[in-house]
Amino acid sequence: MRGPDLEMFDKNKNFLAGIYRCTRFLKLNNISIPDFRDVSGNVLRGGPTDYGYYRPPFAPFHALESPLKYYQRTRGIVSVNVRKTKLATKVPGFCWSYPGYKADRTASGVCAHETGHHLQYILKIRKPIMKGPVITSYEPTCNEAFAETARLFITNPDLLRVGRPLRWEYFVKELKLKHLELVPWRLVLKGAHPRFFEVAEKWITK
Repeated sequence: MRGPDLEMFDKNKNFLAGIYRCTRFLKLNNISIPDFRDVSGNVLRGGPTDYGYYRPPFAPFHALESPLKYYQRTRGIVSVNVRKTKLATKVPGFCWSYPGYKADRTASGVCAHETGHHLQYILKIRKPIMKGPVITSYEPTCNEAFAETARLFITNPDLLRVGRPLRWEYFVKELKLKHLELVPWRLVLKGAHPRFFEVAEKWITK
């Protein structure tokens, strides 16, 4: 997931790149593929300011719905408010969001985070125990901690490996999950402002 390949400064292209990577990851691990949706402009379940949410599969068939809609529902739905997501930060300051970075609210990052919820649901992990320091401040529950870990495992697995080894081991050794290509984390962030690398180095040593 190298920076220049992501069309980072176009939200729609970034979202498509996220779908592509998440789909590859799920196929690699023989996990069902959810229905990915851009819900920009819609009022989401948690409110119009949400970046995205996940709706797990549910099976009952309604007589008036189409077979396509039923098929989509039984796969689970990853919804991303692409319009609300962030572009890759050019110069960090107030915002520190970048594809493959520890903090990532770009469309591809949100897509990977919500895919993490799908992964947890399909693997039937009720209360994951996430050891070690947090990845970001957005870990109010064990479920969100799992989703944040999954996001980094999908988008920049090498950064998770060196920065949060206990979580890496949980995904690889306990859950037996396979990662996509293990590109050195600095190459994944290629093109990012130097400050991203400085802060990432400090984060790794925590």
